[in-house]
Amino acid sequence: MKAVQVTFTIKEDCCEEFIKQTLINVENSQKESGVKNFIFFQKTPEDHIFFLMEVYYSVEDQLKHRETDHYINWKKNILQLLEKPYEINELKIYS
Repeated sequence: MKAVQVTFTIKEDCCEEFIKQTLINVENSQKESGVKNFIFFQKTPEDHIFFLMEVYYSVEDQLKHRETDHYINWKKNILQLLEKPYEINELKIYS
């Protein structure tokens, strides 16, 4: 298994567009055979901070995800919405 948590700080006037674009990516990612979990969160009360929690069956599945059209389009569409570069944290799974 391979798990990551990605943190996004979005320009405050761009949150609606980020949510829209990310929900498309999440919906399609959840359909991938190599994806165990793909969950989208918004921090409160700092509502311009978002998280993706991604769990793949393997590193290869994560790499396949990055080659999908929905991921490529999502990444292209959200880059200009970021207040700062996103952060990726690798996670250890115990269950």
